[in-house]
Parts: sequence; structure tokens; C-alpha cells
Amino acid sequence: MIPEVIPAAAREALRGDVLPFAFAVLSLSLALAGLAVVAARRRSDLGLVCFLLCSGLYGARLIAATRAASLLFGVDPAASAQFRSVVSYLILIPFPLFCLPLLPHRWRSLMRWLAAIDGAFALVAIPWELLTRAPGAFSRSNSVLVLANLALIFVPIFRTGEAPTWELRRLRLSLVVVALFVVAENLRGLGLLPWPQNLEPLGFLLFLIGLGTVVAHRVFAGEARLAAVQRDLETARRIQTSILPRELPRIAGLEVAVRYLPAEDVAGDFYDFLPAGGRRLGVLVADVSGHGVPAALIASMIKVAVAAQADHAASPAQVLTRMNRVFHGKLRDHFITAAYVVLDLDAGRLLWANAGHPPPLLQTAAGVRELAPTGAILGRLSRAEHGERSLPIAPGDRLLLFTDGIPECPSPAGELFGDDRLESFLAERAALAPEPLAAALLERLASWSGAAGERADDLTLVVLQLARPESTGP
Repeated sequence: MIPEVIPAAAREALRGDVLPFAFAVLSLSLALAGLAVVAARRRSDLGLVCFLLCSGLYGARLIAATRAASLLFGVDPAASAQFRSVVSYLILIPFPLFCLPLLPHRWRSLMRWLAAIDGAFALVAIPWELLTRAPGAFSRSNSVLVLANLALIFVPIFRTGEAPTWELRRLRLSLVVVALFVVAENLRGLGLLPWPQNLEPLGFLLFLIGLGTVVAHRVFAGEARLAAVQRDLETARRIQTSILPRELPRIAGLEVAVRYLPAEDVAGDFYDFLPAGGRRLGVLVADVSGHGVPAALIASMIKVAVAAQADHAASPAQVLTRMNRVFHGKLRDHFITAAYVVLDLDAGRLLWANAGHPPPLLQTAAGVRELAPTGAILGRLSRAEHGERSLPIAPGDRLLLFTDGIPECPSPAGELFGDDRLESFLAERAALAPEPLAAALLERLASWSGAAGERADDLTLVVLQLARPESTGP
């Protein structure tokens, strides 16, 4: 019960504002809660955000317009009028953007232009009224702009040239309902039609209900699509994992360690081992440009291309040259870098070919040296021939093959880990076996980037070490 100390006129004003005030609070609360959820999810839908902005702006304006706000919160009438005027100019902007994803592409530029024009009008009207302290100075112009927006939005919504979707049909119905109220209200504002002031909230309530059903349908459909995509990505991840070597090669006198860490669900990195006869082992590490599913599909193709080179596994030059012929003309906007090495433990030789890949690092008693590129990246030049080079290797020597996710690992300040730090890391940990070395390198990169478990790029490394003299036995 309203206390008797409130004058009769004030009590009557409060009674008359009960429904508009309640609807305004509901509309504003919905907008604030929805925007909080969008911010927490870190994933937004343009239609949802625009709907919430429309709801919030309208709720705020309606609260300021009620006499209850002035009586209950002591809002200054002049400030209230100025606030309502500002919101009236802003509330137009989100609606064309809300319609944007619901319309065919040929109409979307019109919606962008409408939003830009509405924004430009607000940028002129709001500062002018604030500086001159004349709220409502542009109200008649704003009424004309509202009617123009409705007219221009009606055209693409009712003449899409395509079969209307469920969402579009619901939007049409909502727009017709609100248009009746908005046109009548703005004609009333222009003095052309007698129209009760207190009917606008009813029209906007019906409009928000209609838009809410459209938004809910889009959000639930989007969640369903996202779930389907996640299932597909999980399937793709399992398939990609299945094409990688199931176990490490076992050759007397050779230790091997591998790390394979995709930046996303699937990766563009790839590695494989090719037996080359006797105590010879071929090792390939490749990197497809880009990330995600396209790069992963090409990485899967590498598996087939490498398997086809089994007869030439002892020749790095032939393996990369023939792989280049397989991929030429098939990659479009992508390319592949690859390094292929053959370790011949009986002959004590290392052979390699490098197609534009980060140079593998050979660590010997004399220090660390790079195995430089011997040819162009794969897939771009049809007649590219890849040469090969060789070096002697001895017990205790260590070879590190890797993708650019290691030297290009960024620090929080944006500085790359770089080749020099990688070489220094190897030199400082010369005594480590392959497994602890690989683990230590990942820890060093996590410390460098400051983002353990999160990577900007795929990361693959293969460590191969010839057994040290003291571990070969008598």
C-alpha cells in the first residue's frame, strides 16, 4: 500500500506507470543478463547482441520516461528528457544489424548502410543537443528517420526473392505488429494522428517477444551446429591421430623421442618414419601452411604421398622430389615445407633433403649445426628437383627435427623464441637423453610463452640420438 504522505496526484501517477515501469525493468534486466552471458561465453551472435541492445536501450528509455522514476529515484526532469532523447537516437542502430544475417546477401549492404546512416545521425544529434541543452531538438527528424528505416527494411524482408525461412516469417509478423505502433506513435509526434501515448510499450513488448523467438531459434540452431562441428572435429582428430606412427622405430644403437601437439583439434603438422633397409631409418617432418581442418586434410594426404615413396626411402632427394610432383597443382592457397633425413648407422652417415623447412639441428661433439634447405617448398613448382647432402655421424650425436611452432613460439611481449635460443638450449642440455630432452624443451617453451597448454601454432619435434660409446656395451 502506498503511504498517505505521497500526494494523491503522485499516487495516481505511480498507478498509471505500473505496467510501463514493470515492462521497462523486465526489458532492461533481460538485456543486462543476456549481455553478461554473451561476455562470459566469449562467443557472440550478431543477432543476439543486437536484440539485447534493442531491449536494453528501450527498457532504459522507458524507465526514464515514467513519472515513477522521477518520484522514486529523484531523477531530474531535464536530465531525464536529455537521456530519453539520446537513447531515442541510439536505439535505431542495432535493428538493421539484427536483420543482417536473416536476409540474402544482396540485401545485406542495404542493412549496413542503414545502420551507418542511423549512427551518423546519432553522432550529429547527440553532441548538438548536449551542447545546446535542448533535448528533443532533432526529435522530428528522428521520427522521419524511423519511418524511413521501416520503409527500407520492409522492402528486403518482404521481397527477398527467396523462399522465406521460419525466422524470416516470424520477423515479418513482428515487424508488422511493431510498425503499426511505431508509425502511429511517430505520426502522433508529428501532430498528424491522435494516438494514446501509453500504447507504445505494448507494441514493443509484442515486437520483443517476436524477436526473442527468432533469437532463441538461431541460438539453439547455432548450438546444435556447433555440437555437430565438435563431433566432426573429434572424428577428424581420431583419424589424424591414426595416420601417425603407432610406435617409435626400434633400431639398435638409436634412441627416438617424439612430441606432437596440435594448436587446435587437428593440425597441419605431420611426421613419419620409413624403414630404409638394414640399420637405416628415414624420418620425415612436414608442415602445411595454415591451421585447422584444411591443413589437416593436406597433412593426411602427406601420409599417402610418403607411403608411396617406400621404394626410395634411402634417397632423401627422390622422396621430396616425387612428393612435390604428387602435390603440384593440388594445394591452391596452401604449401608444404618438409625435411627428410636418412640415418645410416652402419655407414655412420646422415643424408638429408630440406624443402623450405626449418633446418634440422645436428648436435655433435663439435657443437650444433643446421641442415640447410636443399630445395623449394612442395607443391608450387612442377619441375622442382631437390638435392641431398650428407655428413658423417658418430655415437653420441643427436638430431632434432621440428616444425616452426618451436622457433616461432612468441613470448607475451611478442618476441619469438628463435633459432639461437633453441641452439643454446641444446648445448646446455647435451647430457640429456631424447625423452627428457623433449620434455624439457616443452617446459622451456611453456615458460617462454607464459601460456602452458595454449599454443599459437602446431608443434612437432623428433629427437634422434645415436647411442653413446659407453652405452653400447663391450
